[in-house]
Amino acid sequence: MEAIKNKKMKSGQILDKRKKIIELYKKKMPVMKIVEKSGLSWPAVNTAIKLYVAGGMDALPPKMGKTQGSGRILSPEQEDEIKNILYTMKPQEIGIIYFEGTYTRAPKEDELINEISENLMNNLPTKELWATMRKKLHGDYPQALWCRDSVKELITLKSGKELSPRGVSKYLLRWGFPKTKQNQRPIARCSQEIQWWLNDKPLSDESSKIYWLYRERLKTETKRSIISATDNHRKVLWTVIQGNFSQKKQIEFLHALARQSRQRITVIRNDYKHYTKKS
Repeated sequence: MEAIKNKKMKSGQILDKRKKIIELYKKKMPVMKIVEKSGLSWPAVNTAIKLYVAGGMDALPPKMGKTQGSGRILSPEQEDEIKNILYTMKPQEIGIIYFEGTYTRAPKEDELINEISENLMNNLPTKELWATMRKKLHGDYPQALWCRDSVKELITLKSGKELSPRGVSKYLLRWGFPKTKQNQRPIARCSQEIQWWLNDKPLSDESSKIYWLYRERLKTETKRSIISATDNHRKVLWTVIQGNFSQKKQIEFLHALARQSRQRITVIRNDYKHYTKKS
């Protein structure tokens, strides 16, 4: 009889087969006879018997799929370190810069000195040299807000492992960050006046970048919230606010958003609750 492979059976079917194997085993039937009678392969029969001998009937149910957390790339210690950085620091404070279209680690002092020495040997003009070095050290513009790409670089910096964008999103969701509403614009929740303005005013004005603002509480023990801005290309910039979302913190976020956008910005929010102060 042709042996039946476990991969072709569901977990319930495998369990039924193992129970029949054990019934035959209790009757002191030889293993090869059990193989012939059950239609399973010798390794499958042997596995069932070993499980029964070690743990009885309770050990027979097959373990299907991955156990929770078994597929994680980061260790618990690495996760805690990265979470703490996201909660308390900015990308520029941890040495992550945006340089020539990518997020990367700022060079260390000794690396920078070596590069300066090599360029001086090539007779590069001093003014151009220092301008290039400053850009490599601080990036194209300040990074005060996080995005998925800068978090990806942070994970690589702290763990040496490179995750896919989807993997980064899964970790952020696991750490309590709300799921990014990249496909949702709060037009329907805006006041009627705002909706009229959106219908009458085109949002393709190149002199102004449009951002849709969200604020949500983080699922942490201490009081924290995340404020995020999503542009029309679905890129999300965000930061974590400790405690109350005060007037000063609102202004700091808007300044950081304007600096990181490097142009005039238009901010759209579905209510007036947090942006009513004159300043």
